[in-house]
Amino acid sequence: MDSEITFLENQIASIDAYMRDRQADGNFDGESAMFLVVYRNLEERLYGLRLQAAEEKDAEEKMQYRPQTQVLFETTTDKLRAFLSAGSAVFTLESKKTDRHFTYRINSKPNNRGEGYIYFCSVMTGGADKYSYMAVYDPENLSLVFTQKSNFSVKNESVRALLYFFDGLKAGKIPDDLNVYHAGRCGKCGKELTDPESIKLGVGPICRNGGT
Repeated sequence: MDSEITFLENQIASIDAYMRDRQADGNFDGESAMFLVVYRNLEERLYGLRLQAAEEKDAEEKMQYRPQTQVLFETTTDKLRAFLSAGSAVFTLESKKTDRHFTYRINSKPNNRGEGYIYFCSVMTGGADKYSYMAVYDPENLSLVFTQKSNFSVKNESVRALLYFFDGLKAGKIPDDLNVYHAGRCGKCGKELTDPESIKLGVGPICRNGGT
């Protein structure tokens, strides 16, 4: 993209110089009008490319944020699913192919319309604790339900990565090309994990046994 931006900048500069010379000579004719149209089209194209490049750079910078502590999960898919619906789960998915990663948070709140809980899934889009709401997480079907307040869809890479992870869990295994980490804190109460078994599971012993 950078090379195309440079090319357009050079083309615009050349046409601009040509147009200035024509105007200085008093020769603004049909050919000059044609170059003016080309000039404006090139400017619009250049503006679009610069905007796209800025958005991609911003997305790349945001994607690099992740919790300082990262612990690789060492557990079964069933227990990993339990972690996701523990109530305050923070986890990171990292592609082994590209090294790209996204950090997610799934919080639960009591369902005011009935029994159980509603799970809200967010993705980290800035520094620590800066998350953007994605969708409602459906733990039974391992899926996302997009609501009116969501600005995300399957067009977003962070959504596709999460759904790919969910598909693996449905099949009973973590995809071979993914690393899955938690933030070193209990997925339910958020306290730091120190017990070796708890670190493997992402949930502390008291919370695993129904405590709070």
